[in-house]
Amino acid sequence: MLRFGAIATASWIPLSLGALWVGLTTSGAVDPLFLPPPTKVWREGSRLFSMGELQAAIGQTLVVMAAGYSLGSFGGVLAGLAMGGSQFVRASLDPLISALLATPKLSLLPLLMLLLGLGAAPRLSLVALTCFLVTALAALDAVRGISQGYVDLARNYGAGRLEIFTNVLAPAALPVIFTGLRLAAGRALAMTIAVELVSGEKGVGGLIWVAWQSYSTDRLFVGLFTAAGLGMLLHLLLRRLEKKAVPWQAEA
Repeated sequence: MLRFGAIATASWIPLSLGALWVGLTTSGAVDPLFLPPPTKVWREGSRLFSMGELQAAIGQTLVVMAAGYSLGSFGGVLAGLAMGGSQFVRASLDPLISALLATPKLSLLPLLMLLLGLGAAPRLSLVALTCFLVTALAALDAVRGISQGYVDLARNYGAGRLEIFTNVLAPAALPVIFTGLRLAAGRALAMTIAVELVSGEKGVGGLIWVAWQSYSTDRLFVGLFTAAGLGMLLHLLLRRLEKKAVPWQAEA
């Protein structure tokens, strides 16, 4: 019963929007060029899937996103933990991170293309940078939120800096770090698709861009729903991984 209630709570807004979409398209209140009926979008998605074009676009996007996410998140977590454990590291990295946070990431793409060429390296670098910033701040906040009493207790039992880091700081910071990893996954997907849009690369972003150029709004909606579906799947996957890795974290 509780599970049914949770499903109903999570689905009533999408179902309401879907009903509104059907109503607007069947009544003719909106030009089909701008808002195609759901059946037309479904047929176009099925056609792209049967041709393998949709899978190829998803694969292209996920490869770049996964590489950038892995590199950026790994480096960000390490940097955040180091900043939380060392005042020197924090003072050294804080100005750089603050400057990068205030910089629109897409504005760096022309410079990265000039330095790294026109391949996947500039896209991967932007995705990695985005994930690095998100996870570094999450890890820093996680360490700063740990009670100093835990650290003092470990010191009283003779723990050194490395033991305090591995046995106290890192485990206590895991719940907040996983929150940062979930946020970074969404940002990584959004950045990958955004770079594909502005650079004309293949992928989900490229699919959306070509659809917009050709006024194929049914294909445009397929691309948008694909991006939203990928984001939802990534979120659910990381939530499940979090429950396995941090079983002591109470469900909010």
